[in-house]
Amino acid sequence: PAAPEPIVSFISSAIALSLLGSRSLSQPCVQENRVPYRFLLSTGVRCDLAEEIAQAAWARGWECRAQLKSQRAVGVWVNTIAKNLVRVDYRRKKTTEELSENSAVIQPDYAGSAVGEILAMCSPVDRELLQQHYLEGWSSNEIAPRLGISPVSVRVRLMRIKQGLRTALGLRGISMPEAA
Repeated sequence: PAAPEPIVSFISSAIALSLLGSRSLSQPCVQENRVPYRFLLSTGVRCDLAEEIAQAAWARGWECRAQLKSQRAVGVWVNTIAKNLVRVDYRRKKTTEELSENSAVIQPDYAGSAVGEILAMCSPVDRELLQQHYLEGWSSNEIAPRLGISPVSVRVRLMRIKQGLRTALGLRGISMPEAA
């Protein structure tokens, strides 16, 4: 159950006062105790999660209070901590999301498309590497262990494959930008 609003406000004020230590405290700084909560709500975070993350941001701020350089920067500083906590929470949920038995795996069909034509110009090994990296979104760090090579070698192979494709397409009168 969520704590009543006055208690949360009191706790936030107490943490803000503690963060600032013996420094003189201006009224605007005390008013900023709800800034992370309002900031999180404005970014679309659910109310209950926003409150939890705002409190965690203040607690993290307390742990790292030696890093605070300016009394006026408390609100921005704690907002940054809150934003980073939201990112960590999002990434953690994204990696632990489970698929149900009814989840369908969609295999796109590239035959007949420009991508299919380009992939057809490659050897099976190069085709697999291009598909994993560009179409499935794998990083070179994820591909490397599967191929038994270093991530740098994966990036070099990708670069050479792209250069070969650029040359082959150039012979057909199709130009590709250098950045591709």
